[in-house]
Amino acid sequence: DEKEVKTEKAKDKKRIKQDDTKADTEDKCSPVSIENAVVTVPPTIGAKTISTNVSPDKLAQTILFDSLQAAYGPEQAATAFSPVKTAFLEIPVTAGIDPECELLGYTVDVRGNVDLTKGARASVVVVFGGLSEQIEFPFETDDEDDESESEDFNKRFFFVAQTAGVPAKTVVRSPLRLQLILSVETATPADAAVLTVESVDVEARRAR
Repeated sequence: DEKEVKTEKAKDKKRIKQDDTKADTEDKCSPVSIENAVVTVPPTIGAKTISTNVSPDKLAQTILFDSLQAAYGPEQAATAFSPVKTAFLEIPVTAGIDPECELLGYTVDVRGNVDLTKGARASVVVVFGGLSEQIEFPFETDDEDDESESEDFNKRFFFVAQTAGVPAKTVVRSPLRLQLILSVETATPADAAVLTVESVDVEARRAR
């Protein structure tokens, strides 16, 4: 029994040592730190129409929008709604260029809602760090369904980190620019479209 106890203690010490070694290795990784996004010029949305929440490890951020919406149709004609809406944001990021725990890029999750009649379409263009992707909701082709359809959407994109030409073991601090372009279009005066972006999640992805 005493021999078994000693064996277990030896195993515990080995596990603790391995955990400490792993922690030391992770601590030696160059830092990646995401800070709160801010509205930039041109201020197409008000600075107070967004709220942000950065994760404790500063690798991720959620941006909530209060009124990021493009709309067009009979009910919107006499209001301040616009068929095109844009948002320009800057996200300050500190990123270390480290081959051992390489910054691969960022995932960007766009969530919202779209409400379209058959003769309406909508799209969201997402530009992040100079790269672009698009979410499309095309015209309906089903002649049997004339009702307006509302649906929630949650689309994830991956944007590769632009670190080419940056020396290894250096720390770069620069803002990542996020641009959202919402647009809607109707085929007839009777059609209507409402496109809303409610939130965007940005998360840094490292090799390990």
